[in-house]
Amino acid sequence: METRFIESLIAIVENGSIAGAARSQGLTPAAINQRVRVLEMEFQTPLFQRAGKTVLPTEECLRLLPHAKELVENASLLRNHMDETGLTVELKIGIISTAMASLVPDTLASLKALAPNITVDIIPGTSTFLYDLLDRGDLDVAVLINPPFNYSKKITGLLLRSESLMFAGSKNQNLSINEALQSQPYIRYGSNSWGGQLADQYLRHHGISPEVFCTIDDMETSARMVASGLGVSLLPNWCGREQVAYDLSWCTIEDTTYNRDIVIMRQQGTGKEKALTVFEKALINTHQKFR
Repeated sequence: METRFIESLIAIVENGSIAGAARSQGLTPAAINQRVRVLEMEFQTPLFQRAGKTVLPTEECLRLLPHAKELVENASLLRNHMDETGLTVELKIGIISTAMASLVPDTLASLKALAPNITVDIIPGTSTFLYDLLDRGDLDVAVLINPPFNYSKKITGLLLRSESLMFAGSKNQNLSINEALQSQPYIRYGSNSWGGQLADQYLRHHGISPEVFCTIDDMETSARMVASGLGVSLLPNWCGREQVAYDLSWCTIEDTTYNRDIVIMRQQGTGKEKALTVFEKALINTHQKFR
C-alpha cells in the first residue's frame, strides 16, 4: 500500500474537495482521483460520496482515517530513524497570524540551510485552536500566546518573546492613557483571544468602562483604524509592529502583568526531538532580528 495514496486520502478529507487536495499536494485532480480509485479497490468499499464540487467521506472512510494518519506518521518516523541525523522528517507547525508574516519566511530559510531534509506543514490559527491541535497530537510544535492555564503534561513550552501592552492613539493626543480610554471610542482587541483578555484585565483593574466602537482580533487592522481616527486601542507590541508605518502614537504600559508572552510549545515523545530542536534554533535566530 502506497503511503502517498493514503496521504492523498487524508488531504481530501481535510480540504473537502479533490481540487483542494490536488493543490495541497502539487498534483492534478486526475491523479488524486486515480489514487482514490486504487484505494477503493484495495479496501473494496467506497471512500467518498460526491456532492457537486465537494466530496464527503463515507462512514468506512471515517473509520479508516485515524489509522491512516497513524500509518503516515509512522512512515515518516521510519524514514527519520533511517537517517542517523534524525533530520529527515515532516514537522507539523502551528503559528499565530502575528508571527506568520514576520517570522516564518526567514525561519524556514534558516531551517532549510540547517536541515534540508526537514519538510514542514504550516497550520495558521488562533492560540486556542493551535493549543487544542497540539494537545490532540495533530501538531508537533506551535508558536502561540502562552495559555492562561497549566500545560498538559505531554507539552513543554519555551518563552520566545514577552510583548508589552501598548496604548495606540492619535499623534495629537493630549489626554492621559486612562482618560483617553474612558472618553474616546475604543477599538477592542478580541476578548475571545488570550491576548485580548490581558487588555480587558487592564481596563477592569483601572476601573475603565470604555465605549466600544468595535471588537476585532487583528492587530494590524486595529492600528489602521486608530490611524484613521476611529478611536483608541490597547494592543500588544507584536513582532513586526515597528515595520508598520502608521501615523499614530504608541505608549507602553509599563506593568508587565499585562504582557503577552509568545511561547514555542512542543509535543514530547514524538520521535522528532532533533528536528524540533533545529526548528527552535532557526526560529530563535530569526527572532533576534526583531529585538
